[in-house]
Amino acid sequence: MRILVLIASDLYVRSFVSTGAFDALAAEHELIWVADRDLTNVDQVQRQPGIAETLPTDPAREQAYDWIRAILMMAYRRRSRAMAIRIGNMPRWDWLKTWLLALPGVRRVVIGHALRRIGPNTELRGLLERTAPDLVVAPFAGTGALIFDLVRESRSLGIPSLLLVNGWDNLASKTTFTMLPDYIGAWGEQSVEHAVRIHGFERERVFPLGVPTFQPYFDFDRAGASSPYPFRYVLFAGCAVPFDERTALQVLDRALTERGIDDVRVVYRPHPWRQPRAVDDAVREEDFQHVTIDGQVREQYLAATGRSDPVGPGEFLPALDYYPSLVGSAEFVVCPLSTMVVESAILERRVLLLAYDDRVHDLPPNVIAQFDHFDGIDAIDGFERVDRLEELGPAFTAMLEAPPSASVRAQVLPWLYFDDATYGQRLAALVAKLSARAPAATSRRSGAG
Repeated sequence: MRILVLIASDLYVRSFVSTGAFDALAAEHELIWVADRDLTNVDQVQRQPGIAETLPTDPAREQAYDWIRAILMMAYRRRSRAMAIRIGNMPRWDWLKTWLLALPGVRRVVIGHALRRIGPNTELRGLLERTAPDLVVAPFAGTGALIFDLVRESRSLGIPSLLLVNGWDNLASKTTFTMLPDYIGAWGEQSVEHAVRIHGFERERVFPLGVPTFQPYFDFDRAGASSPYPFRYVLFAGCAVPFDERTALQVLDRALTERGIDDVRVVYRPHPWRQPRAVDDAVREEDFQHVTIDGQVREQYLAATGRSDPVGPGEFLPALDYYPSLVGSAEFVVCPLSTMVVESAILERRVLLLAYDDRVHDLPPNVIAQFDHFDGIDAIDGFERVDRLEELGPAFTAMLEAPPSASVRAQVLPWLYFDDATYGQRLAALVAKLSARAPAATSRRSGAG
């Protein structure tokens, strides 16, 4: 087969190209590599064997798709608690205008008009006509005009499309589709259910694949690995979503001091792509007795402190092979609700979940906890949830003194599919399965209903 692979973000360079997610496909098929021309790491895509081309991103098309996404999230707010919460944070007048545009009869007209106004992506369509792929594939986190254009243009040419979901919450809280792709590669059975219930996919067109970035966790040998630090530590994994992390770290630092625990430190791992905070939560090691900023991100974090604009994947892509030893060597993990809870579970690490209101941000952890993909998190043996800041110190020292719990990894299987194969092998097997099917000429429904 000839398979066109679109890489539309530096995030996908890191998560899919660098991890070798497409290596098994490349061994069996002819791959046509296409990348957003503005990627910082576009050279990593261009170096792949086979045809490599680039395409420009049109800001006007990005804006149009973002506008459509807001309308559809309003329309889907009863299908997804996460979308209802995100939409609920709109200014009141914007909410009312979006609600009017999302009414069933209205939205079909306005979305149809918007799509006609932006028209086809002629450069992408010409590339598809020239290369004539049998299948188009693209990693996908929820946004991106090039990806939406790829689905539309390939549909018009009768070429099946397969989108590979990058993140745990992408289908439940971050995306809508102006046109449904033919197939989705999802994280697990939970996100399969999100695709069907929220977006209207047919169940047989959504496949649990897992995610390539976590392969190093499954390959990691904790018994034979060395710790990145010469001391016992608890890992505090920060999140990208705005949250007052310094106050939480102050509570943990004080708890260790008050209990006289001197042989344990807290290693603070800020998220590499933190969104701007509404309060100064910069962490300086000299202000703490037991806190160390993780060495892999320390320089970047300190340099970015005080910036009003977020650091993105185009600026900083930390190596993935460091994470397993960092997480796996920790006594346990403390974090706001994020994908880190899954990463910790794979390595059989207990997690202290921060789900309280930080009284600062519009989407604090207690609100994020209501998002659909966190359903069932309270039932995981080995996870402890903190719903009030006042409970954090006692819960932290109690977990530090408690014995390890039963296996955590098996309990998160509904969230993240995994087996003895690699992600790349599962993807190649899925493509082989799809190639044996009749052309995907059915289910050509728009996602705009």
